[in-house]
Amino acid sequence: MITSVQNPLVKSTTKLHQKKYRDQMSSYLVIGEHELGEALKYGKARHLFSIDDTYQKVSPHVMKKMTGGIKSNVLGVFEKPKPKALKEKVLVCENLQDPGNMGTLMRSAVGFGFNDVICIGGVDPYHPKVISSSEGYFSHLNILVLKFEDAVRALDGYHHVLTQPGSVKHSIPQKPLALWLGNEGQGLTQDALGLKGTSWGIQTGTIESLNVAVAGSIIMHALKDV
Repeated sequence: MITSVQNPLVKSTTKLHQKKYRDQMSSYLVIGEHELGEALKYGKARHLFSIDDTYQKVSPHVMKKMTGGIKSNVLGVFEKPKPKALKEKVLVCENLQDPGNMGTLMRSAVGFGFNDVICIGGVDPYHPKVISSSEGYFSHLNILVLKFEDAVRALDGYHHVLTQPGSVKHSIPQKPLALWLGNEGQGLTQDALGLKGTSWGIQTGTIESLNVAVAGSIIMHALKDV
C-alpha cells in the first residue's frame, strides 16, 4: 500500500491536475467509480488506484491528495487517445469556459450520436472536472483539440449548423454535419458565424437564452435521427 504523498507515482499523478503536465505526459485523470467504469470500456489505463485491494492500494489521505480533494475511493490515470477520422456528426465547442458545460455536452453527444467532438480554445477537454461532468462518457468520444483554421479544414464538406441565441430553426441539414456551440457569454466568434451553413437556435419566452449545455443538448436531440 502506498502511504506517502511523496511517492514518485503519487507526485506524478497529482501533477495531472495541471494542463501542462497532462500535455507533457499525454495522460489524464478519471475520478469516481462510475466514471472509471465507463473509462475502462474504451480508454487505455496507465495506472489504477483504490483505497481497497481492487487496484493499487493507497491510503485515504494519499487518495485525497491525488484527487485534488474530490471525494472518491478510486482514481485512474489514462493515456490520451490518438484522434481518429471524423464521422458524419461532429460537435464543435468554440471557446467554452465552464468544465461542467463541456462535460455535460460530451455526455449528451454520446447519447445523441455525435461521436466526434472538436474543441477550439476554452477549457481543456481533459480537465478532471470535464471528465467528471461527462459521467465518464468522455472516453466514448473521439476528441480533437484544434485551432479554428484547422477545424474548418477538417470539416471541409460538412454542413455547418451555427447556433445563435433567439435565432429560428431552419431546414434540417444533411449529413455530414457539424454543430457549432460558442462561448457561454459571447457565443460563436464572427469567424465561425461567417461559415457557410444554417443558423439554429431555440425560441424561448421570457428569458433571453438557455445555458449552452442545455441548448446544445436540445439541438443534438433534434438532430439525432438525421
